[in-house]
Amino acid sequence: YPVPPTAATLKPRYTMQGPEDTTLVFESRFESGNLRRAVQVAPYEYDCLLRADTNTTSHTRWFFFAVSNTPGPTHPVKFNLVNMSVAGSLFS
Repeated sequence: YPVPPTAATLKPRYTMQGPEDTTLVFESRFESGNLRRAVQVAPYEYDCLLRADTNTTSHTRWFFFAVSNTPGPTHPVKFNLVNMSVAGSLFS
């Protein structure tokens, strides 16, 4: 059987262009990762679209992804989870 890819064996979707490159690098190609797309909407702000939970009709109750090349505490980054919703829950 083929061995499934791991974070160590996956080719990066983006390669840094040098030490001055400030591009944030998102990754969710791992078990339970559910980031579909991240779009920069302002400096240090991103709209994140999540994949729907498995075996649901488009509900999203959680998020799981990694971000690297962050600017550190001098420039906090804001992530807007734009489709984080459910039709109802135990507490609604």
